[in-house]
Amino acid sequence: MGLLAQGLRAQGLRAQGLRAQQFFLKLSSPLLFSGSIAIGLMPFPTLAQSSLDLLPTPRPPAIAPQASPTQIQPPVLPDRLPPAFSSGFPSGLTPMPGNIIELALPATTPQPADPGLPQPPTPAEPPTPAQPADPTHPTVIPDVSPMEVQPGNVQPVEEPIRLVIQRSKRRVTVYRGEQTLASYPIAVGKPGWETPVGSFEVINMEENPTFKSFKTGRIIKPGPDNPLGVRWIGIWTDGKTQLGFHGTNEPELIGKAVSHGCIRMHNKDVIALYNYVKLGTSVTIKP
Repeated sequence: MGLLAQGLRAQGLRAQGLRAQQFFLKLSSPLLFSGSIAIGLMPFPTLAQSSLDLLPTPRPPAIAPQASPTQIQPPVLPDRLPPAFSSGFPSGLTPMPGNIIELALPATTPQPADPGLPQPPTPAEPPTPAQPADPTHPTVIPDVSPMEVQPGNVQPVEEPIRLVIQRSKRRVTVYRGEQTLASYPIAVGKPGWETPVGSFEVINMEENPTFKSFKTGRIIKPGPDNPLGVRWIGIWTDGKTQLGFHGTNEPELIGKAVSHGCIRMHNKDVIALYNYVKLGTSVTIKP
């Protein structure tokens, strides 16, 4: 505490001597050049006076110089922008014409495309321009062998079914192309009612037909007594009478010339033949 009091007293003495010097400088001109005499006449300050000198001397507030209206101070930008500037212009700040704001945005690294999102189409490469033909080197077209067709790759075209009747043998044969599929015994027309020779085709088909006699007009419904049996395959008509294959209720006559021109068959055989043919199937009758 003693050292602190001594320091304060010394500071007070220096301040008192400075104010006295300023006072005597304002006296008459002879005294302006005898500052040492004036200072020597100053009485020594007391402890009470030096204590008052410890109070700080008030100073007027500093006034910052005003910039001229024509002067534009350059903006001072921070070295590091706040996070609000990293995603674009700050919210609530509207740029004015003439103001230049430079934002240092962080560099972005391209991210790989998300395979789950649709990707833009890859631009196609431009076609290579055709080179002009060289007359000294004629164009050579390579030999291209025809494509080999492997068995099973292409289905062969199936040939249609056709029927051939030989009256002398009393048989009808089923063909697909030149392949024989089946052959059945038949009965043909008796003398005077011979089965005609020539080319025909299937024009109508009927299961369990009804018989009507062309002589008497008698009608017999389907059943065991029906002379047409269980199937009818017509191959010719003149509008009044018809000619065709049919079953029989007299199987013992198969193989003979006993009909009025029709082709009689066993009921089981006419059912099998019925399943081979369709409308338009070719029928050839030979002697």
